[in-house]
Amino acid sequence: MARPPATSTLRRSFVATVISSANLYASVESYLPHSYDGFSTNPLHPKQARRVVALSFQSMVAAWEDFVQGLFVRYMVGAASPSGYRPSLRLGTCSSIRHAVEVLTGQPGFDLTRRYLSWTKWSDVTALAKLHFTGGRPFTSVHEDLIQALNDAHVIRNRVAHTSAKARRDFLQVARRFLGLAADARIGQGYDVGTLMIETTVRGFGKMDRADNYFLQYCNLYCDLADVLCPSREE
Repeated sequence: MARPPATSTLRRSFVATVISSANLYASVESYLPHSYDGFSTNPLHPKQARRVVALSFQSMVAAWEDFVQGLFVRYMVGAASPSGYRPSLRLGTCSSIRHAVEVLTGQPGFDLTRRYLSWTKWSDVTALAKLHFTGGRPFTSVHEDLIQALNDAHVIRNRVAHTSAKARRDFLQVARRFLGLAADARIGQGYDVGTLMIETTVRGFGKMDRADNYFLQYCNLYCDLADVLCPSREE
């Protein structure tokens, strides 16, 4: 049987995307506040800078989905994490990533380049993991206090990608919770993802150390979860 595909490159690529997103945030941070210079002389208007933050967040969430999917199918093929961790398989080892995708979907010839799998709702991920890995580990090892934040990230990302009434309604529900507001509280019409990402009163991440704002908190969350799902001696 061929050697299982490595997870180290997948992990490094994901962490590199998170770091790149954090660096992009840092590059526009000084342009985020509403100020006279921001409206008159700065190269970026505050609204543009916040749009950059929102798009960077969208990219980070997409990278998380790719990471979870790539790791899941690699574990099904018998791959180990960089530390040597290898989940116990309930249904045996798949012969290739293509075979793993077919087993995962129950559809021969399923092509990930033309179709996609959804990894947005963590309860769905863990339910699937319990079918293939003993105890669903490592995917069930994500602390329950962080699962809501994971699910919220996809709602926020959808608001960046879509302008529908539903996307805005769902986003505002998350925003109210993040801001500590009542479920029916009014939020200004122009309130957007970039504005939420730079809010400094961070809630809803369990016992994690609090970062300066939600964007940086999500950067920390994703890096921490990379260690949970794909433990490494490299860092």
